[in-house]
Amino acid sequence: MNGTTISMNLLRYSVLFLVCFLADIPSGFGEEKAYSEKQGLKLHQRVWELVAKHYYDPDLGGRDWNSIAKKGRRLIPEAENWKEAYQIIDSMLDEFDDAHTFVWSPKKLAEERKEAFVGVGFQTVLHADQPDLNIVNHVITGSPAAEAGIEQGWLFLNSNEIRAQARVAGETKLYRFLDRYERLQEIPLAATPMANWKSGWIRKDLEGGIIYFRMDDFDPGVANWLKGEMELLSGVDSAIIDVRWNPGGLLGELTKVLEQLVPYGTEVGLIKSRNGKSQRWIIKNKSIGKPKLTDYVILVSNYSASSSEILASVIQNENLGVIAGVAPTAGEVLFSPSWDLPGGGLLKIAARDFVDSNRKRLQGNGVVPDIRTKNRSFFELRRGIDPTLNAAISHLHKNK
Repeated sequence: MNGTTISMNLLRYSVLFLVCFLADIPSGFGEEKAYSEKQGLKLHQRVWELVAKHYYDPDLGGRDWNSIAKKGRRLIPEAENWKEAYQIIDSMLDEFDDAHTFVWSPKKLAEERKEAFVGVGFQTVLHADQPDLNIVNHVITGSPAAEAGIEQGWLFLNSNEIRAQARVAGETKLYRFLDRYERLQEIPLAATPMANWKSGWIRKDLEGGIIYFRMDDFDPGVANWLKGEMELLSGVDSAIIDVRWNPGGLLGELTKVLEQLVPYGTEVGLIKSRNGKSQRWIIKNKSIGKPKLTDYVILVSNYSASSSEILASVIQNENLGVIAGVAPTAGEVLFSPSWDLPGGGLLKIAARDFVDSNRKRLQGNGVVPDIRTKNRSFFELRRGIDPTLNAAISHLHKNK
């Protein structure tokens, strides 16, 4: 989608996933040590060995890793500090074009731990009907923007003045909008770390006995939140689960969520190691009992990645519901552990692959919606009209 990101720094990986990931990094990481050419060569050797040994594809996708590494090694003597050495390593890993394989320099890691992705919490798009206007397309639950009452559909007026929002926690800027009623709204917003924002978990009761859940992440606690909401359900068997803004998160949380949504014994898929061995991922918790909900529509977008894609694939493959969205999911489903590196940096490597219960590989493919909807028109965005949600409601009503 063509747009200008205001709330987040969308790099090669998913922001909310990284917030979870950062929380698990030991405090010793990111402490930069004295640099020398010897240390730079040690860094290069460590990365070369780890990727060669642990990357999920033994053939490394047909890439000549040895040649790539040799080119990088020739550049190491030119590096004068850890930053430049890590930039060389980063250029080597760029050859994989893989969002799950990347490196952070000691300084970068320390900055990310400190700031935890500072922002104000809204994103805009430039709509094809009005390419000169920035429209608020998404407001993250619990962010400063959400707390200030900014809504999807507002026009962001001073985007040229605030092309890149403040990244320093506590810094305040004045943001100007036109709301849905064409009223000027001038709102001061202070940048805050994303880790301090409330999790994006929402429940709404819709007409006709339909429940709506929105999960913007699979952070710690989402499964317990869903369990509490499910215990309150009575006389409801249909649900819309909105993961259009969910970039993934913890597989343990996803498993606990699935335990409440799908029958015992459901196969999620296979987790595949580079040695050819596969581990079946099966829902096994009998204590949950029979799921209260029996008919689902999962709302997805090209921002839906990782765990949210797996959720959609399970519902689709097991004929427990349908998938609705304007586009397939992101196709970013690889599992990547981390390793510490010389100098205090960190390396993530895509070490395991995943195929769903139909033995379809989600990486690079994603989940294709059963119900394809159109992108919102300029009018629909401005008025908060959601064709994908409306299509989901209509589908569930027809099934009753």
